[in-house]
Amino acid sequence: MNGLGTIINALAIVVAGGIGSMFRGKLRPSYQKITVEACGLIALVWGFIGLWDGLFTTEGETLAQTKGMLLVIFALLVGTMFGTALGLDKGLDAIGKVFRKMVQSSDQKEAERRAAHEAATAAQTDGAPAQKRRSLHDLPTYDLPSARSGDRFLDGFAISTLLVSVGTMLVRGAYADATEGDMKLLYVKVAVDFTLILLLSTVYGVSVSFSAVPLLVFQGGFTVLAMVTETFLTSALISQVGFVGSVMIVLVGFNLCFGKRIRVGNMLPALAVPIIYTWIVAIAEKMTEK
Repeated sequence: MNGLGTIINALAIVVAGGIGSMFRGKLRPSYQKITVEACGLIALVWGFIGLWDGLFTTEGETLAQTKGMLLVIFALLVGTMFGTALGLDKGLDAIGKVFRKMVQSSDQKEAERRAAHEAATAAQTDGAPAQKRRSLHDLPTYDLPSARSGDRFLDGFAISTLLVSVGTMLVRGAYADATEGDMKLLYVKVAVDFTLILLLSTVYGVSVSFSAVPLLVFQGGFTVLAMVTETFLTSALISQVGFVGSVMIVLVGFNLCFGKRIRVGNMLPALAVPIIYTWIVAIAEKMTEK
């Protein structure tokens, strides 16, 4: 079944986020910092692997020359400018606020239910009510190197979305899944995403689970594109899109490790630039032939 890999990937994110969020608030601030930095290191390694794949190809024992770098640089420049003008990084926060409202509403109902249950239990046993689980805002001071908006929930959603929804493995894996039904690459991505989300959810809570929604949009959209226009997505084009995504993952890793404030969300349109450029060139060539 084409597209099954994306569904499995999204489910893995939801499960990992659910498991990890059970431990939120149980780590000391110093351990939270270490956890975030560990995720940053994983992202850096993951991103650099994608960059290497996008820059070079190995043919026998010789290293082929770099390919399509001018288009990649153009995509990063134009895409980032366009994304900055639209304020896409803030747009991620806006989407996160919608999910946060859903969780807060659910948490409030759960708190009321627990309070009623604990009151009834205390009345029967004359004992003290059980300690309530701390909300995300009651956790230790939010002074992590990854702090970008000042809100732990929003940052968790934005960071996890950027980590799981871009990159070479997503592009190549979705293409192989769509055209050949081969999910080997996506299985590797699922394993990495599961690890990252599991770790991040111990710090940011359930917010990271909602990154499954953007994943379905981005990865699912690319899978559909590959199914519809298989011949259009050449190996060079896939490498270029994957390279742009890997740059974004590396920058997220830098943010997590070194406390940088690079607004990677503004770079999202850069992913579409190589595809649009190739499409325009293909149309121009057909018109020239006529």
